[in-house]
Amino acid sequence: MISSENLFKGSALFLAFFGLQFIFTPDLIMSEFFAEGAYPLNATHYWIMRGCGGSFLNTATFYWNTADVADKHMLPATVGWISTSILLPWWAHFNMDITPKHYIPFLGTVAFAVAHIYALVSAKGKGKMN
Repeated sequence: MISSENLFKGSALFLAFFGLQFIFTPDLIMSEFFAEGAYPLNATHYWIMRGCGGSFLNTATFYWNTADVADKHMLPATVGWISTSILLPWWAHFNMDITPKHYIPFLGTVAFAVAHIYALVSAKGKGKMN
């Protein structure tokens, strides 16, 4: 399995990739991942998507800047990753009309959630968490 440091760096890159899309190309991301007509985009949706994108970039910055001490932050990072995944890609996957491309964020967040849980259990077992 990957190290906690590399998990944090990979998580940062994944979040930055989607965060930038949420901010700069919300129409593209919606058309790529959801069936036509499954989503009405209005000013409120753009505002929320761009806000989420900014939050993704903020969280990505946290992951990147704390990668060298990732074990210390693994519990809140794991809780945050899983809760965000449940509220966004996982909910959308099971409740909206998606395209096959939606498996990218869905399975990506599942894989990172499993890696976070593994790293959390490993860090606890090694006594690395404060």
